[in-house]
Amino acid sequence: YRDYGSGYAASIICDRDCKSDEGLQFSEGDKFKVLEQDGEAVLIEKIGADSNPYFVSAKFLNEISEFK
Repeated sequence: YRDYGSGYAASIICDRDCKSDEGLQFSEGDKFKVLEQDGEAVLIEKIGADSNPYFVSAKFLNEISEFK
């Protein structure tokens, strides 16, 4: 379990629209903030989205951003 406190901010770097298995859509240049992580589950805030927060997989974030 990792608590990111005020959050870890990252930008999307995929060159196409990216959609998580959970159905969350990202486009290049979108930004998100990691709030917490428990194993593969990551709680994020998508900057500018109306419905926050979202759970996505760490693998997905690794594939579309600089998140490690």
